[in-house]
Amino acid sequence: MAYLKQLPCCKAYKVISANERGVADILLCYKGQFVAFETKRPRKDLEPIQAAQFKLINQAGGYAFRIRSKQEAIEAITLIDLERH
Repeated sequence: MAYLKQLPCCKAYKVISANERGVADILLCYKGQFVAFETKRPRKDLEPIQAAQFKLINQAGGYAFRIRSKQEAIEAITLIDLERH
């Protein structure tokens, strides 16, 4: 979250409780793009409901990433920047 909060053109929220199963841990708007980050420990994968939510987000034109480290968050943001150019 600290990394995301210092980015210009980014507003991030940590999801504490959601009304729908499979909602990602962190939701953000980055340069006008909807982005979802699901944080996982090393060697942990997405639950099937989370994978289904990721598919819906991607189909709607947003971005969804499984994040295991700050470096992976940086790589995800870099990917968004590259795709937008």
